[in-house]
Amino acid sequence: MCGAFATLAREGAPVYRWLMRTWLLLLAAALPCRAAAQSIAVVGAPGFRARPVHQRQLAFTVAVDTAAGGLVLRDLAIGAFTFTGSVRLDAVAPFARAPEPAGYADSARFERDGRVILEIADSAARGPIEFEPRGAAGVNGARLLMRAHGWPMNRVLVVTIDPFDLYVTATRAGYATRDPVRVDTEHGVVFLSDTAASPAVVAVAMGRGAHGRIQADASTILVDRNYDGVIAHERRAVSRLTLFIEPDRSDSGEMHAEVDVGLGRSESEALAAAQGGDASVPAAALLPRITTPAPEVTLALAQLAGAAAWVDATPAAPPPDTATGPALWREIAPVAQAIVTRDYGRPDSAATAFARLRGLVVRELFGVWQDSDQVNIAPRLDGVADDFTWQLDNWRFDNDSLRLSYRPADRRAEILVGALYRVRLHVAFPWLGPTSCVIAQRGSEPPEHLMLVALRDGTAYVDIRGAFDPARITLAASGCGP
Repeated sequence: MCGAFATLAREGAPVYRWLMRTWLLLLAAALPCRAAAQSIAVVGAPGFRARPVHQRQLAFTVAVDTAAGGLVLRDLAIGAFTFTGSVRLDAVAPFARAPEPAGYADSARFERDGRVILEIADSAARGPIEFEPRGAAGVNGARLLMRAHGWPMNRVLVVTIDPFDLYVTATRAGYATRDPVRVDTEHGVVFLSDTAASPAVVAVAMGRGAHGRIQADASTILVDRNYDGVIAHERRAVSRLTLFIEPDRSDSGEMHAEVDVGLGRSESEALAAAQGGDASVPAAALLPRITTPAPEVTLALAQLAGAAAWVDATPAAPPPDTATGPALWREIAPVAQAIVTRDYGRPDSAATAFARLRGLVVRELFGVWQDSDQVNIAPRLDGVADDFTWQLDNWRFDNDSLRLSYRPADRRAEILVGALYRVRLHVAFPWLGPTSCVIAQRGSEPPEHLMLVALRDGTAYVDIRGAFDPARITLAASGCGP
């Protein structure tokens, strides 16, 4: 509504422009409105640009299947481990040899809360099939949700994962090898393991509303090999997984089915991760989710996160390093206000505006950036809103992610980092001193006191060892306990 008011006031006919603008301003004052972040729908045409997405510990890429057409999910990863090539959803009639032509194209919908929904074209249903991957909170797990309206009787969903291959995302250890696959037909679950990718196991199970069978087959992929500068293609045998699902259908024709995915160090741990957690909460967006005391700043960052990913942008020059937190905050407020009023709904200007706002908030105000061998955390939040809990969620670096929660009045910060491999955090807080301490908590392990190494410039660094579970770091001015 606010965007419509601004457009009419700006583009009205010359004769009535003044009257229209006056009337709209009075109406806007009488009926307070607030712009909402926008959803973006993109048709899966051949020119569709693949987009990586990160939701909590789940990462994937939305891409076009260049061979068979349509949209697929590629390179699904939980934590530091990737376990799929492409994940394709089709709907077929019983005993059909192939899916029927849909008559229209697939599309992807990027919601304002960070969810990504693939709308798979289907000629038999009343509309497209909604195929939504969603990371689960609290566990190394995810859900693949499938929904449709007007679902016909005796229609089957086919989920194809090809290749079904487990490997470490960063080092590609275990890539392109045929991993052991064990199908438990009694419980409707399949386990994938690979000792070359460390002791990791992936479980894929039939979830709520899903009934059917799981079939593991052989497949092949081409791997590039370099022989003294000559590139050769080697064909390797891998596994392929197919799930034939009979979804639940209500009397009104509403279809719903889920596939559960989990990662663990054993089959029981992977299955518990697949079936546990909370996937009902909207997932985090690809770009960092930032919580500030100003609603218009938080709204502007959320609004532009979707649009900015589709166009290129170069951030403006950062402010001088001598700028204080209150000075930065005063510079951020008018930028956010312009975005939610003047630039609302205009993707052409969204990328540049978002790049500037992101640089001001993440790099300068929160003070988070990455050097070659360390992650720097030097917030300038003290003096802006000391009683507010500032949060930076889902900040990505390399194949890891970081979350920062900081309430200046408490003189205490919490940092969550995946840290499958060693990570060095270079920190700078105004209250750092000789009594400052650091505690790390990983899964069910006992708390670990870490050494905080002080530097001459008043900053310090701490090394986080690599381990399977994410590390929850607490940095306090004092009082860490024994």
